[in-house]
Order: sequence, then C-alpha cells, then structure tokens
Amino acid sequence: MTAIKAGGRGTPVLLIHGFLDEGDLWRDVAERLAAAGDAPSYMDLPGMGARSHDPGPFTLDRMAAAVAAELDLIGAPAVLVGHSMGAQLAELVALIRPDQVLGLVLISPVQLGGLPLPDEIADAMRAMGGNAKAQRELRQQFAAAPSEGLLDDLVLVGLKPRPEAVVAVFEAWSGGHDAGRNPTAFAGPVAIIGGEQDSFSTPELVQSVIAPRFSQATTAFVPKAGHWPHIEQAPAIAGLIGRFIANLPSKAGASAGEKP
Repeated sequence: MTAIKAGGRGTPVLLIHGFLDEGDLWRDVAERLAAAGDAPSYMDLPGMGARSHDPGPFTLDRMAAAVAAELDLIGAPAVLVGHSMGAQLAELVALIRPDQVLGLVLISPVQLGGLPLPDEIADAMRAMGGNAKAQRELRQQFAAAPSEGLLDDLVLVGLKPRPEAVVAVFEAWSGGHDAGRNPTAFAGPVAIIGGEQDSFSTPELVQSVIAPRFSQATTAFVPKAGHWPHIEQAPAIAGLIGRFIANLPSKAGASAGEKP
C-alpha cells in the first residue's frame, strides 16, 4: 500500500486500479486529495504492477480479498474508489466488509455482473499481454484524444503483467461475479463518474445498466475524458471525489450501512 500524507479531516480513501494498470497511476489524484486534507492510498492488484509475478488464480474474489487486506491495514472505515474493473472490486469489498466502507466512488465502471464483448474486442484484449502495439491501439481507442506521453505511460504499465495473467484477469472481469446479477446489497452512498467521451463504459451504459443497481447512486460525466478520467482529467476527478467525501453521512451511520 502506498499512502500519501494528509492533514485536515483525514478521511481514508483507497484507490483501486483497473485492468492492466497499477496503483501509481492514481498518484496525481492522490496528491490532490491529500492536499485537500484527506488520507488517500493505493495498491497494486495481484498479477499487475509490482505484483506482476504473483501466482494465480486471478479471480475477482481473489483480487477483492487483496483489496480487503489493504483496507484492514488502513484500520478505519474508508471510501473505496475503483476504476473500471476496480469498480467491481470496490463493490465486492463493500459487500463483504460493509462496516469498513463509508461509500463507493466508481469511475468508468465495469458492471459487477460482467461485460460480454464482441469477439473482436475480447480477442484483442486477451492478446495484449506483452504486446505494446496492441495495447497502444486499444488504449488510444478508448481514451479521449490521448497525448503520446499518456499512451507511453499506459503501455509501459500494461506490459508488466504476464500474458497468462492478462488472459485470466480479462476472463474474470468480463465474466463478472454472481453478486452483480441483481441490484446491489450495498446500502451506502455511491458516486458514479464517467468520461463524456468514454466509448467503453459509455455514459449510456452507466445510466441505463450500472447506476440503477444502486439505491443511492449519483452520476457525473467529465468533459474531455475517455476511459481513464482519473489520468486524463485528474483535477476534475479529485474534485468530484472530494465533494463526495464532504457530503458523506456520519461515519457511524455509513459504516453501519444506514441510509442518510
């Protein structure tokens, strides 16, 4: 776990990355949250980033257990912020540790029940392990006018997972989890944030499929952002997370899963 020093109210925030990414991609957002007085931290999931040599299996349950272990290290109820596949893990952890979760911020989320993809896109994602050209092409497709520097950073990070882990993690998030087949059992506050130009977790998908599963969900869409708004528009994302934290109910009520 990488923690960023904070002052002020010091609300713990655990930032969870998505498919092929790593925790350090949250650094800009984390530094902004810390400057605003909160206590953000981030981690690498099994099979990715600094944990690219971890053995399998790479299931959603196994990755959620890794997030829950980080939550235990924090030692206080926290806001979970998950990007893409990380949104699935944030919800899973909230279901198994509701007393430790103040609320969820789901960024460019993949629905917990899974996301069947056209064969062409699914095959391309399975084949991205160790393939810089394929990663650049796919990431360019789903980002909003990305700079070469952004693409370079995303590809460099995405080349760390082993090809067999890439396939296993893809099958995990695209296949989804049984807990996501129905409306969520998590009763706490939820903010869903997307990129206006995200052609993967599209605004239409968020509004019609993902948000209705949550009883307390609000939605917002960031201009000039695609599937990685926390990198493409970090100031806006940090601001939205900060406003979510500022509007949380009392920690006692949220940690007990009570509605405000």
